[in-house]
Amino acid sequence: MPHLFVRHTVENFDVRKPAFDDDGSHRSSYGISEMGVHRGADNPNEITAVFEVESISRAQEYLQSPELREGMEKAGVQGMPDMWFTD
Repeated sequence: MPHLFVRHTVENFDVRKPAFDDDGSHRSSYGISEMGVHRGADNPNEITAVFEVESISRAQEYLQSPELREGMEKAGVQGMPDMWFTD
């Protein structure tokens, strides 16, 4: 099954994490399941999230959704995240 990795920096992890958790049902509707959220050892506001995806094309739709963009902006995500898929 494919996986999606997302790495980004946030203003404050304690603000971002609840917003990330609240988006779980939205991710699930696109066939995306959380496998883990990891904080950087040198920078605790650098986050890498790992997901299992049913379909890369559906996951790409999710990544383009206005709800995700708005949620990331409100939660203090800084800059564009690095995102990549593995199979």
